[in-house]
Amino acid sequence: MWQTKAKLVALSLLLVGVKASHDPIPALSQGYALSTLNTQPLSYFQAPTIAALALPSVAHESRLVLAELQVQPAQFQILATELVRQPLQFVASAWHRYLDTWSGAQIQQLATELVTQQAWSALNWLNSHYQLADEQRTLLALHVGLSVAALPLNYATRLQLQPHSIAAQACASRVLVVVENLAALATAERLIKAYQQSPEPAPHSFCFSVPLYANGALSCQQNDEGAFAQCLWRPFLRQFQTVVTDFDFAVVITQVGKANVQHGVMTVSQTVEHATFIHELMHFHGFEDEYPFSAAKASWRCNKSGLIAPNLFVGRREDAPANWQPSPSCEKGLLPAFRPSQSWSKMQYQTVALDAQYRQLWRQEIAEDKFADIKLAHTLWQPM
Repeated sequence: MWQTKAKLVALSLLLVGVKASHDPIPALSQGYALSTLNTQPLSYFQAPTIAALALPSVAHESRLVLAELQVQPAQFQILATELVRQPLQFVASAWHRYLDTWSGAQIQQLATELVTQQAWSALNWLNSHYQLADEQRTLLALHVGLSVAALPLNYATRLQLQPHSIAAQACASRVLVVVENLAALATAERLIKAYQQSPEPAPHSFCFSVPLYANGALSCQQNDEGAFAQCLWRPFLRQFQTVVTDFDFAVVITQVGKANVQHGVMTVSQTVEHATFIHELMHFHGFEDEYPFSAAKASWRCNKSGLIAPNLFVGRREDAPANWQPSPSCEKGLLPAFRPSQSWSKMQYQTVALDAQYRQLWRQEIAEDKFADIKLAHTLWQPM
C-alpha cells in the first residue's frame, strides 16, 4: 500500500509541475488555500485544518489525489458529489470503495450532507447499503409520502400528524392544508408565505393551518395527462372528524394534476404558482371561470337564467347587472353569460392581477356568503 501512495505522491507532483528540489510549498492561509490546492494538492498536509475549509471548491483532480491518499475530507467531497450525480451507478464506481474504510459516524455525516442538499435519491441509495439514523430514514419516508410514527424535530413546527383547530375569530375562512410529501410541504410553505405577504381580498380573509401530513393514507391519482387529481380525501379526513369540521375549506397539495376546487376541497400540484392559487381561492367563495365551460358543465350551468356566481350572470343581456359584458363561459350552453369585467379578468386568465372591482366583489361575497362552495362540515359525510 505504501508503494502505491508513494507513486501517487510522485505522480501528483509531476502533474502540477513541482519537482522535489523546488522550494517548500508556502504555508496556507484560508484565502490562499483554494488557489494553492488547485495547483499543488499536497500543500494540504502543511495546514490540513485550514485547507479542509477550501476543499468544497477545489478542483476535482486535486481532491482525487488527496482522496487516494486517504484524506477523508477529500473523500467526503467526492462521495457527496458523485452520489448526488449518479446514485444508481455509484455502487459500480471507483468511489464506492472509500465507504468501506469509513466509520458509522462518518457515514452518518455524509447522510446529513445529502439531507442538506435534499439529494433524496442519493440518500435512498445510501440507506439501502448502510444503516442510517432513525431520523434520516424518517426523512426518506416523508420524501416519498410513506407512513411515519413521529416527525423529526426540525419538522415538528412545520408539519403535523393530527390537525389542530384555528380559532374561529381569527379570520373569515379557516383552511386545512394537507400535503402528501416533503415537496408538497415546500409548496405549501411557499404559497402560504406569498399569501400572507399580500392577503386577498383583505387581511384575515383566510387562515391556513400548519400543513397536515397525509402519512401515506391519502390516495391521489391523475387518470389522464393534464387532468385533475382524483383524491379519496373523504375517508382520509374522516379520521379527524372532530377537528376537521371546524375548518371551512381544505387545500390538498398533490404530486400531479391540474388545479381544481370541488366540495370545499382544492387540489393543486406541487408546481402550482401563487397566481393560480389566488384564482382557486376565489372558487371557494363561488366565483366561476370566465373561459368557456366544457359542454358537460355548460349543459347545467347555462340552462337557467339568473346570477349563478358573484361574477357571472346567465340569461338575457337586458336582465344582466348594469354594465356587465358578455363572458365566454357559456359559449357551449343554452343561454349566454355576462361578467363584470370589460376586459380580461383573473377568473379568465389566472396570471392577470386581481383588480379592484373583483376584489370588492370577493369581499362582498365573504361578508354575505351567498355563493360560497359547500363547506367541509356539510360535505364530509356525503357519498363519494
